[in-house]
Amino acid sequence: MFRKEVEESMILYPDGKMEKARVEIRYDPLTLQTSRIVQKTPPFAELEEGEDPFCPFCDGVIEKVAARSPVLRDGIAWRGEAAIFSNITPYSRYSFVVRLTRSHSPAVEDFRTSHFRDALMLIKETMSLIDCEDSHKYYHFAGINYLKSAGGSVRHPHMQYIASQIPTNYFLRLDEKAREFYEKAGVDYWTWLVEAEKEGERYVGETNGVDWVAAFAPKGFYHLIGVCSERTLAEMKKESLEGIGQGIIRYMSFLKSKSMNAYNASIFFADGRGEHFRTHIHLVARTPMSRFYWNDTFFMKIIHDESIVYTLPEAFAAEFRGFWDGG
Repeated sequence: MFRKEVEESMILYPDGKMEKARVEIRYDPLTLQTSRIVQKTPPFAELEEGEDPFCPFCDGVIEKVAARSPVLRDGIAWRGEAAIFSNITPYSRYSFVVRLTRSHSPAVEDFRTSHFRDALMLIKETMSLIDCEDSHKYYHFAGINYLKSAGGSVRHPHMQYIASQIPTNYFLRLDEKAREFYEKAGVDYWTWLVEAEKEGERYVGETNGVDWVAAFAPKGFYHLIGVCSERTLAEMKKESLEGIGQGIIRYMSFLKSKSMNAYNASIFFADGRGEHFRTHIHLVARTPMSRFYWNDTFFMKIIHDESIVYTLPEAFAAEFRGFWDGG
């Protein structure tokens, strides 16, 4: 009844130190819904008025502090302004951060499609290095927590890329239901969705082979879904990746027009899945960011329905028992 599985991530620091990070994936005894226990708390902190912020993703700092990945030849890979390296708080065996921009806090108008294209190219290249022989065993996805009210821990624009043999709750439901749909309809759900919505009131538009549709049953504010014409990331050319970036930038511009700024996003890659699955992206707006606002609910929960905690339940119970008995 009390089932759990473990994935381990290797982190290499610039000073040569190596760390093995353990991720426990536990199943609720009744519902089988999963939670990931990462026994490493991210660096939550709040700036004081006038404090000069330290940013691990800025030029001159990222080279010194970014955790290296054994998967990458030099531990960290670069393309344009983008860089990919290990997440020091991994959510699976393979867990990466992808810096998007050189600028620490760019205005919406400063984002370029090349920022997202280059980041996705790095993910594509990294994906090809992950256990090539067993690639079908992995579920690949990326996410964005833009600003603290979307659960972001670092303001500098970045993405996360995760490859896990155990899918998140929402990814598993998508995979299973998409397979059922494909077996009945003979076409993948997302191809059908675009065709069904194209002449309707929820279809938004197209950017380089990516169709954008407002979600019929939204998970949050302004829930937008982008469907890629090329099924897998491995198949996508630069133009398609730019299409994803164009859609995200237009979405950010729209949020600005609504006096909003924060959002979550997640891309579900079809790589490793069958013909029933197609790469697509979800974007959901969050409560506007203000100076001292920070939300710990990020894309893994808002989109994947996957709980992330940083303390073992047993440790929490032991600590609480001491508190309870003492007072």
